This record gives sequence, structure tokens and C-alpha cells, in this order.
Amino acid sequence: MNEILNNNIANNEKSIVEKKLTSEMELEQLKERLHEAELELSDKKTSLIEITAARNALYKSVQSLQMQLADVTAQRENDIQAYEAELRLRLEEKHELQEKYDLLVIKAKRYDDLQESLMNIKMKAEARALGVIDEAQEKAMDAVNVIDTIEKEVNLFREDIAWLRRDIKIGTITLDDRLDTLYKRICKSMDTLTKIKNNFYTSNNIPLGNEFDESSENPIPNIKYHDEEDIQEEQTDADKKV
Repeated sequence: MNEILNNNIANNEKSIVEKKLTSEMELEQLKERLHEAELELSDKKTSLIEITAARNALYKSVQSLQMQLADVTAQRENDIQAYEAELRLRLEEKHELQEKYDLLVIKAKRYDDLQESLMNIKMKAEARALGVIDEAQEKAMDAVNVIDTIEKEVNLFREDIAWLRRDIKIGTITLDDRLDTLYKRICKSMDTLTKIKNNFYTSNNIPLGNEFDESSENPIPNIKYHDEEDIQEEQTDADKKV
């Protein structure tokens, strides 16, 4: 009986020892797992810190880029407004230049007509002077002088017209002054030609007022020229038409 009891006790002790060993092994395993979990947690914390730092850096970079973008956008908007203002100014200048050009075209047409009329006067004066020379030798010198004087005036007109066409072509700022000067010179030259004509007919005993027969085949036209007030009135009318 005692032997059985001792065996049971021995078995119980053995079982307790085995359980204790098993518990210790499980505890060691748990410790190892805990250590591994701590290491993994530490790694994750490190990764989290790195990710957080990268996120913060990225956030700051995004903020910086947003600020730069806002500055660039504001600058571009200012540039666009400046370009629009400059464009409006250029369009206004173009409109003003177009108006000046149209006015110059009108003036150029007017002076071309005057030049053509003056050329007709020269041609008809030359023809009549030649006729006077054929009729009487003593009147030849007077006629030649008249022709030379007219030709000189016409050449001066041609020079002024050439300068006028050059100014129109290059768009010089002195064009209006040259146009006004040329117009006044034409009026002055017409007065000079009228005096020369009157002196010629007086010296050759030709009645004034009947110099040219209007019923002839090619009568010389009378050119009406103006004083300064008429010039200003014509300029005003031309500006209104433009």
C-alpha cells in the first residue's frame, strides 16, 4: 500500500516538474516573442518617425511651392494687365496714325492736283511764248525770261513735291509743317507768276484781262489760290471729313 502511495507521489512530483518545465519553456518563448515584438515596435516607431519627418518636409515643400505659385500667378496677372494696357495704347496710337495718314492722303491729292494745274500753266505758257517769239523777234527775250522764270518756279515746286513724297513715305514728324509751307509757297509763287504775266503783257502792249481766248481749243485754266484764312478753312473741312 505504501509502495502504491509512493508511486503516486513520485508520479505527481514528476508531473509537477514536467509542468513547471513546460511553463518555463512557454515563459521563455513568450519573453522571446515579447522581445521580438519590442524590436518590431521599435523599428515601426523609427519608420513612423522617418515617415512623419518626410511628411513634414513634403508639407513644407508643398507650402513653399504654393507660395511660389501664388507669387508667380500674381506677377503674371500684373504682367497681363500691363500688356493689356500697352496693347490698348498701341491700338490708340495706330488709330491716331491712321487718321493722320488719311488726312495726309487728302492733302497729297490736293497738292497733286495743284501740281498738275501748274504743269498745264507751264505747258500753255511755253506754247504761247513760242507763238509770240514766232510773231516778233523783239519780244523773244521777254518771252524766254518768262518761260525761264516759270520753269524755275515749277522746278522749285517739283523739289518741294519730292520732299513731300519722301516725308509721306518715311512718316517724318515735320510733314505737317512742310505741307503748310509748301501750300503757302504755292500761293506766293502764284502771286509772283501773276506779276510776271502782267509785266510781260504790259511790256508787250497786250491788253490785260484778255490774255487768253476762252473759246480757243486749249484755254489756260485759271487756278484759284487762297490766303491763309482760306487755307485754315480748307484744313478744318478736311479734318471734319476724316
